[in-house]
Amino acid sequence: MQNVPLFARGADITRHSVCLAGELRNKNVGEPKKEGIMGKFGVIVLLALTFIFFHRTPAVGDEFKRREATIAQYKKWLDSLGPGGSRFWIRLDDRRRPHRLYVGEGFYRADYHSQERFVDTFSNYLAGHPEKFMLIDLFDAGTSRAVGEYGFGGFKLYPQGVRMADRHR
Repeated sequence: MQNVPLFARGADITRHSVCLAGELRNKNVGEPKKEGIMGKFGVIVLLALTFIFFHRTPAVGDEFKRREATIAQYKKWLDSLGPGGSRFWIRLDDRRRPHRLYVGEGFYRADYHSQERFVDTFSNYLAGHPEKFMLIDLFDAGTSRAVGEYGFGGFKLYPQGVRMADRHR
């Protein structure tokens, strides 16, 4: 094909135009680079997500400190109601789950709302979080008989007759 004129046949014209178009496409003459635009867009999105993530980090740290302070208040309040205080509770058996909380005279003298608040707070304290709960079985400290429970169904005391009959044995 050296001595043949450049566009002697129609097939040659098509072949040369396809080759020429391919070269222009590879050189991206007159077109913006797609990789550059997508790269810049990716960097912007990445920076925005990083800013959002690190912006919320201090709030999580403050929230942990608030939870820790709340649990410390719960402990102080529960200690005042413990064996050395008004004897709402005598001891805690945490060897197996659910925990066994042995309640004393102060628990029986309190009204139902105070009993429920006490057990709810004790459950939050055991869970280590003000919004989470630990399952608790309530036992009489004198007789070691079950008197109630705190779990998925909330606070529940067993019928009074059963508790009193168990106490007199």
